[in-house]
Amino acid sequence: MQRKCCVCQKTQWGGEWLAMPVEIDGPITHGYCPECFSKLMTEIQAVVAVHENDDSGAGGAVWWKSPCPQGGQCA
Repeated sequence: MQRKCCVCQKTQWGGEWLAMPVEIDGPITHGYCPECFSKLMTEIQAVVAVHENDDSGAGGAVWWKSPCPQGGQCA
C-alpha cells in the first residue's frame, strides 16, 4: 500500500518520500512524511511545555480554554 503525507502531499515510493506526482495504481493511505511528523512533534512538545508551566491551577486536566456560559460547569 502506498502512503501520501496528509500535510505536504509527498508520496512514499519505495523507501523515499517524493514531492513530485507519482502514478499510483492500488490502495493509498495517508499519514505523515518524516519531515512533517518531526514538525508536528515539535509543535506538540511546545504545547505540552506551555501546559506544564501553566499557573492556572488546572492541574493538567485541560490545556485549552473555552468560554462556558455556566461558569465553568459545561460538560
